[in-house]
Amino acid sequence: MKITSVFLTFICSVSLAFSQSINLDDVRSLLDGVIKNKKNKKIEWSGVPGDTNFNIADRIAILDVINAYGVYWDENNLKGFFNLFLDDAVRITTDKNGNEKKTTKSEEEKIAIERQTFFKKNSMQRRHMMHNTHFIKQTENYARVIQYMTLLNTTESKKSNIVSPIIYDFEFYKINDIWKISKRKINLDYKLDLPFKK
Repeated sequence: MKITSVFLTFICSVSLAFSQSINLDDVRSLLDGVIKNKKNKKIEWSGVPGDTNFNIADRIAILDVINAYGVYWDENNLKGFFNLFLDDAVRITTDKNGNEKKTTKSEEEKIAIERQTFFKKNSMQRRHMMHNTHFIKQTENYARVIQYMTLLNTTESKKSNIVSPIIYDFEFYKINDIWKISKRKINLDYKLDLPFKK
């Protein structure tokens, strides 16, 4: 009993002495400095697969945009779909001769309505099936991602067909903490059943 009392007295004395030697303002200042440095630290990923030095929240947000891209289009949610893009975003397609064609967001919004009307009229259900995702670059406010997808089409016959594997080359920018698509290049292994307008 005496040993316990002596031990408790010793602990209390040490705690009191320790607390008296600490200035709370110093602790607060130290913590503020750590938090500030953490917020201001810019993480630029090396681009090497397996390197863990990247912003996890940003990467999850970018993946969220990619997944929403397929879901919104397949659900004919054009408002949600085009909200994923910057106002000056462009789509790049390549013809059989290797010539690139750029389409602005405003042009594509009109085309999208026509395409979705065609799908609905012909009872065609699109499905973008996501596969490999490869980050090429990720900085504080820019990212480039290669995304593999398989485009499926289901008709009234209830049969699903592979339209074409697609390789998307996405570029993103973060504006006001929101990641948006700034550019996407669409590479098809096979021509679409409803080709893009020239």
